[in-house]
Amino acid sequence: MTEVSPEPEVPSVDSQAAKTLSWREEEANRRTARLAYNALPADARYSISHLDDEINMAHIDLVRTLLDAGADVNGRNILGDTPLKVAAYVGSAEIVRLLLERGADIHARDSEGLTALEQATRLRHAKVVAVFHDYLH
Repeated sequence: MTEVSPEPEVPSVDSQAAKTLSWREEEANRRTARLAYNALPADARYSISHLDDEINMAHIDLVRTLLDAGADVNGRNILGDTPLKVAAYVGSAEIVRLLLERGADIHARDSEGLTALEQATRLRHAKVVAVFHDYLH
């Protein structure tokens, strides 16, 4: 009878190495976003909605990077929505808080006359509404 040799041991991925790789990937994404944003003409930076895209996907680190690079916290997209309105619409309390800290106009109204708080209330985004109430009080 032929003896079967045991499977060679495959070293497991060290959790610290995995964390380092993840951090490096996130850092590369932030650098790429910053470079792409800075390469755009000033008048196109918000109109093509990079900030909207990152808010919709709840990428707070990339939203922060775009704001650090000069994205207009009160700019409007082609629908007339501000970043705050978009964040309220998607229900991202963390991004709403960041935008308010960066000077977003809490009283700005969209083309339908709604504020971001009214939008969050309509959509029953309780955590977002709580952020607005904390900010107002």
